Amino acid sequence: MLPTLVFLLAGWSPLTSTEAPPIVVASPDEPARAESPKAEAPARRFRPRLKGLNPRPSYRPNDPTRPTVCLIHGINSTSGSFVHLAPLLERQGYGVVLYDYPYNQELSQTIPAFIESLKSFRNEHNDAQPWSILCHSMGALLARSYVEGPNYNSDVASLILIGPPNAGSALAPAQDILQVLEAIRASIDPEGRTLMVLGEQISAAAKDLSPGSRFLSRLARSRPREGVPYYILAGDVGFLSREVRETIEARYRQVQRRAGFLGGLAGLALRNLPDVLDVLTEGTGDGAVAVASTRLEGATEHVVIPVNHVELIRGPLFYPEPGPVACEPFVSRWLAESLPITSLTEVKPDSQTDVESQTKTEAPVEIGGNGS
Repeated sequence: MLPTLVFLLAGWSPLTSTEAPPIVVASPDEPARAESPKAEAPARRFRPRLKGLNPRPSYRPNDPTRPTVCLIHGINSTSGSFVHLAPLLERQGYGVVLYDYPYNQELSQTIPAFIESLKSFRNEHNDAQPWSILCHSMGALLARSYVEGPNYNSDVASLILIGPPNAGSALAPAQDILQVLEAIRASIDPEGRTLMVLGEQISAAAKDLSPGSRFLSRLARSRPREGVPYYILAGDVGFLSREVRETIEARYRQVQRRAGFLGGLAGLALRNLPDVLDVLTEGTGDGAVAVASTRLEGATEHVVIPVNHVELIRGPLFYPEPGPVACEPFVSRWLAESLPITSLTEVKPDSQTDVESQTKTEAPVEIGGNGS
């Protein structure tokens, strides 16, 4: 079935004298942006970490001169996806805690595990200071479920949601379409630098991420927690140009108009093609999540920038070399607004113990496996 549809959508000429325009896939790197010098060494690979909250050496509980930012990765990824971002936050004066979780299980299992891990970690470290939680992609659904749910403990200073699928992602239930478009991509982009990997092996999580799923419907009934600012950053650089989208849609309409088995086959396999194209097309999606899906009523600020889903955090899967991290200027501003760093001159410790705790350093903890 799929090879037939690939032929029809990618290579089949319509039954007219007008030749179909060639398909040109936009690179995830477009529009061109300044990159780091080629001489810079690529980001080192990290050993996988245990699931749960893992503190970086920068973490200092209850130290107002180094407030904590918790980073939560997305689907098909690990905390290694923050290999470029985490050090930038630390150099700005923040302590970093990373959360690793199995991204391919149902969120009904993942979310309670996150809440329990957060509670246990903070109790273990006797950490009473509010954290900012920064999430990429599906990680936003974990953080929102905690902050907007009944177990919230008034311990979050802000939520920074980067490429969040607040209304789901059309890629989740669209494996047939992904395979069709992957076949198109493979003939044009032999290096494979597309975002199709984000739709692979997501298993049980795909059900929850599907637009209109039971999980997303429940989450949509909740509202942003009063007193917690929500900052959202989205990208709108997909891997299909608008011209390619129009070509695919035109060919699909022509196939649908053809009577019989062929038209029905296309309609069955590609029934949610428009939603998928919103995700993948420049201007409407970042290659994994549609811009419309990132929006959330009641959010403090929503910003859209011209980058793709992985480039938002400079995930090492596509961007192994050090360089500009697209989200960093916005993250820095939002953290300064919601989680300001207190200078040493402003701190008045009650005892020598407090002074010692402010200067304490811990054994190094590495970022998790090499994520996207």
